[in-house]
Amino acid sequence: QRARTPVYHGMLLDASEPIDGLTFVAEAGRAVSIESFRGKPLVVYFGYTNCPDVCPTTLSELARATKALGERANDLQVAMITIDPERDTPDHMSQYARAFHPAFAGLGGSADQIADAAMRFGVHYARSEEGATTSAAGYAMEHSASVMVLDASGQLRLIFPFGMSSAEMAEDLRTLLES
Repeated sequence: QRARTPVYHGMLLDASEPIDGLTFVAEAGRAVSIESFRGKPLVVYFGYTNCPDVCPTTLSELARATKALGERANDLQVAMITIDPERDTPDHMSQYARAFHPAFAGLGGSADQIADAAMRFGVHYARSEEGATTSAAGYAMEHSASVMVLDASGQLRLIFPFGMSSAEMAEDLRTLLES
């Protein structure tokens, strides 16, 4: 009897190679490689701390999904990577991510490190001066709002589109952890 293929709410991908060779800067200037997350699924979201709506909404949904996993949440890592390294220091990123869930990681790096990572994940972002006169921050960042999920071996397996519910995310993460 053939094993049933898991059904996911997010978009299932069949990556042939793990995403590797990326380095970020974590709290206190600590260098962190993407390979250091191997051994458990890594949920990756690219955003920025001055984001007025999409980023806090997405991180809130991820926090609810993580909470819904109960003890299984210890078997994965959620990381937010800044797309605005000019304003988001690694320490600020860590504090911001942990404000949503104490186990979330906030990562930064140089503009080149971030650009390389975004390209490898297929994430688009761009600085937008539109509305800069009304924004206290001076500028906004346009960006992809999807959440990417790497499996324990570092292969990109799932994409959660913006607006996917925390219940659907939790179900997909549980399925991935059990497969």
